Amino acid sequence: MVSDRAYTHSGWPILGLAFSVLGLALLIRYSRSKKEFTYRRFLKLFWRAGFLLMVLLYIFLLIALYL
Repeated sequence: MVSDRAYTHSGWPILGLAFSVLGLALLIRYSRSKKEFTYRRFLKLFWRAGFLLMVLLYIFLLIALYL
């Protein structure tokens, strides 16, 4: 069954690490640029990039389940 293969290990640590790296990457990018850093812009980009990251991780999970 698919659920038996999907839930043998928790994905929360991987997801937490991925979002932490994403947040640090965005923070470093904006600290090196000459633009002014604002929390509103950071949260807007983090929200969008986080959605794309979740889609990619979901696709990788589906690929890993059926290989």
